[in-house]
Amino acid sequence: MERLPRKKAFTLLEVLIAATIFATIMTMATGTVSQARSFQSRLARSREVSEDVRRIADLVTREVRETRGGMWLRVIDKDYYRGMVLFNCDLAANVCTTTNNTRLYNGDPNPMGGTTGERLSSGFVNGLLLYDTDSYRVFFLDAPNAQVYYKEQNSVLQVNTVNSSDRFANFIRGITSDSDNRISRTGESGSIVQYDTYIRFTGFTPSGRDFDKQPFVHFTLEARVRNNSLLTDADKASAIIRTMVTSRNYQ
Repeated sequence: MERLPRKKAFTLLEVLIAATIFATIMTMATGTVSQARSFQSRLARSREVSEDVRRIADLVTREVRETRGGMWLRVIDKDYYRGMVLFNCDLAANVCTTTNNTRLYNGDPNPMGGTTGERLSSGFVNGLLLYDTDSYRVFFLDAPNAQVYYKEQNSVLQVNTVNSSDRFANFIRGITSDSDNRISRTGESGSIVQYDTYIRFTGFTPSGRDFDKQPFVHFTLEARVRNNSLLTDADKASAIIRTMVTSRNYQ
């Protein structure tokens, strides 16, 4: 009887070598996929925070440029006419102020860049009120929660709403109590990633003009991932814009 040829089987050593090669390839592939997902996540965070800053900056710029004023308004302890008021509110203390130390420069704008005036205080405030004869807009930074609020109302701003510090504070508190007025994003839907957004204002007083008729606003806007300074470079994301804009209101 003719004997059938024996089939050659893999040795134990060959099996171990093949398993090791397969495991190495799978580990490399998994690492590559993980790195790709991490890169996409960082890219998405960076894109989102940049878009958020640009969106808010565009809104502030547009509203300031469209300000027309045209009516006198008593805000706490000053009379304003140009339709633009820089203010600072501490809602925890129920105190709001409008102060002259927000002037960035006291001089004339230089068309070739810079200014011809003397640089004054660089102090920032956390609020901007824009108003005219039949509407008003408010931008406010809720600093403790690092969120920016915006309120637009097509009605006359009543004098008794803003003519004292505590009434003004209650007015701003009402704006921040409505989440629909928050224009900064707190993070992607369903994501644990949270963002902090800050906006601060200073002013610009051309020579020969009063502070309370100030037509220029300088603002700094910044957004970043919460606890950004504690994160690794791979997880950080932030964006910042600094700019100056005029109301184009020269009455």
